[in-house]
Amino acid sequence: WPAGLQLAALALENSVYPAGFVAAFSGSNRFVLDYLLEEVLQGLPPDLRQFLLDTALLPQFNAPLCDAALERTNSASLLRDLERRNLFLIPLDQQRDWYRYHHLFADLLRSQLVPEAEAQRRAVHRRTAAWLAAHNRPETAVYHALQAADYDEAARLITGPALAASARSEVLTLRRW
Repeated sequence: WPAGLQLAALALENSVYPAGFVAAFSGSNRFVLDYLLEEVLQGLPPDLRQFLLDTALLPQFNAPLCDAALERTNSASLLRDLERRNLFLIPLDQQRDWYRYHHLFADLLRSQLVPEAEAQRRAVHRRTAAWLAAHNRPETAVYHALQAADYDEAARLITGPALAASARSEVLTLRRW
């Protein structure tokens, strides 16, 4: 509900006809949220809109990870812009290095992804897995390798951590993999 209100406020701010927007807001939640998402996204610069859609694939992210996964160099400035715009970006640490999107917003963003871009999504997951593995985050790297359908890489990533997890009796981690 608060996320819906925040979306409504953002869409109303950019609305050419506020009275019509308010009248239309009484529809079913799913249609209203879809409408608001479209209105909010359409009001953003194309580069920022694409960044939102691309990073919606990542449950957690920071600027260096986004740069590597999306093959860009301006993720830090885009994240600052998203924070300034109050676009459902939730900091995960005191330093504001790691973020995630509000889960409803992330779900809505992912619903906007077109099926034709499956190869691109897998490539993002593959690059994400590589970055996470190189930065000592093997469990999350395995998740992204599996999302990329890169089972050989997932198996390679699991081998070392699986032995360590087994030694620590982390059965739930092993089962999740």
